[in-house]
Amino acid sequence: MDKNLTSRQKQAIETKRRLYRSAVELFKQYPYDEVKITDICEKANVSVGVFYHYFESKRDILHEAYLNFDNELEEALEIVKTTSPIDNIISIVEMYLDKTANIGPKYRNLFLRNELEMGYDDITSRKRESYQEVLENVKAAVDQGLLIGDENEITDDILRCLKGIVYHWSLYEGSIDLVEEGLRIAKILIDYYSKK
Repeated sequence: MDKNLTSRQKQAIETKRRLYRSAVELFKQYPYDEVKITDICEKANVSVGVFYHYFESKRDILHEAYLNFDNELEEALEIVKTTSPIDNIISIVEMYLDKTANIGPKYRNLFLRNELEMGYDDITSRKRESYQEVLENVKAAVDQGLLIGDENEITDDILRCLKGIVYHWSLYEGSIDLVEEGLRIAKILIDYYSKK
């Protein structure tokens, strides 16, 4: 935390974090629709009025969780850079799948539901850091002759397949090894575009 914050500001930040963490824990344990705001407040040891000071609804917490996932992935991507764009693509895919697997299929279903309800589309998805990182490395691989084809098409194919695998994994509550299956499919696509 910033040293220049007052004790009241620090307390406010901690209260919001406590509400957020409490909600996330409950969302992982119980169906989203069964978790009430009063349950979140009870777990965080705050009043319902305090909840509404920081969040308008449970959906706001879910939206913040979605943004936090992206931010954590973005921070992790900063560390990964190698000299090979193909290795970078594989690393990005593996990191995304690993982070997704760690949050669990039930909780990931909430993200998917939120995407549908918030109206996320291809344009929104293309603005995400993970998409841009894959695209940047696909462009480099195409420029180096390692991949053959349109960089946007290749990037879209890789990420659409990953979304499909994540969807399957979420829908069937972890019935496959997400990381292993996702990497297998990504490598098949990379192999396809390297020989096209």
